Amino acid sequence: MQQNIGRMDRAKFMKAHADSMYVQKIFPGLKPEDIRAGTFAYPPCWGILDAGMTMEKHKHPIPEFYVFIQGAGVMLLGTERFDVTAGMSVNIPRSMDHEVTNPESAVEPLIWVSIGLKQECGEPPVSGKK
Repeated sequence: MQQNIGRMDRAKFMKAHADSMYVQKIFPGLKPEDIRAGTFAYPPCWGILDAGMTMEKHKHPIPEFYVFIQGAGVMLLGTERFDVTAGMSVNIPRSMDHEVTNPESAVEPLIWVSIGLKQECGEPPVSGKK
């Protein structure tokens, strides 16, 4: 049962995306194939930005989606910039530039769930790593 329970733990955060953000696997004891074979490109994780941090602009050959659970910030998706807040979700098509910022004036971390998919429904698998 232990592998099926995950808790956010600040001591377990790791830097990612050129050290521009923090991540932590949601289920540290499980690999993507343990959760649902053939579905996830990387282990689902928490994405965390402290006040003043910006996750570098980047893109992947896979589709992703984010579900924001705490805080408020700004996201760039392609050429569109918009506010994100807890309770929002964002679909990120494959190969689309994206960036997330938690403003310096933020009073709490900006936290989201990040899920990368190996393929979109009905499409052949694509290769690529996060």
